[in-house]
Amino acid sequence: MKRNLYLMLREALRAGVPVVIGTAGHAGGRPHLRWTLEIIHELAREHEWHFKLAAIDSELDKEALAAAFARGEVTPLSPAPDLSEEAILNAERFVAMMGIEPMQRALNAGAQVVVCGRCSDVAIYAALPVLEGIPKSVAFHAGKILECGAATVAQRLSPDCMAAELSQNGFTVEPPNPALRCTPQSVAAHTLYESADPYLLIEPGGVLDTRGAQYRAVSDRAVCVTGSRFSNSEKYTVRIEGAALAGYRSIVIAGIRDPLVLRQLPTFLSSLRSIVERKIAET
Repeated sequence: MKRNLYLMLREALRAGVPVVIGTAGHAGGRPHLRWTLEIIHELAREHEWHFKLAAIDSELDKEALAAAFARGEVTPLSPAPDLSEEAILNAERFVAMMGIEPMQRALNAGAQVVVCGRCSDVAIYAALPVLEGIPKSVAFHAGKILECGAATVAQRLSPDCMAAELSQNGFTVEPPNPALRCTPQSVAAHTLYESADPYLLIEPGGVLDTRGAQYRAVSDRAVCVTGSRFSNSEKYTVRIEGAALAGYRSIVIAGIRDPLVLRQLPTFLSSLRSIVERKIAET
């Protein structure tokens, strides 16, 4: 975590651009936010960095949440388990997945580094472009494509970065790594990632509609995306996530059923081991 934050902050400070960090500490609860801030303060001391820092806490008070539930202000998302006031009060903690607005307030206040608790992955990338006048339809779709970095490429060799250039009419996405390339199919496919609907992406404050989106190759590595729409919600809602102790896990067993992988299993396992060993050595 310290290594990655160092690289991000060093380059952002050199370029004079803001950094937005979402779901700090991997989960976005109050302890995870504090942990991330401690690392940032440590880096700033070590390198004598000076910048305006904003921290946005997204953890909810359990008593307030239980009262809201009793008033009928909390609606379950399928297939969420049954919820009760007792379950809320006995849980460890709850966070609300924020949208772009708190980040925009921090940026407007002059923060160069914004560290958020739990937030929408898409909002991390959409907040500043929308603030600069880019339509939400463009910014939110670009954010969706950027949220997992190089997962958008045709063949991801390892975790890597992704870049997009936004305009009033659309955006062009291209991997900075010359060994990777995007195709219309690979970019369109990522719109499906972690989405209940293949075309409609529900975000705090509205819905991104990609049914009219067009994906066009503008080079052998870059894809231009146009035609999405964004509808503001009549009522602003956020997703609430909670955690309660259920036990302790000491081992994870995974299974592969994909016939494409199984037909080349020795090659797949050898390649996977090489990648893991290389990434461990690098970090």
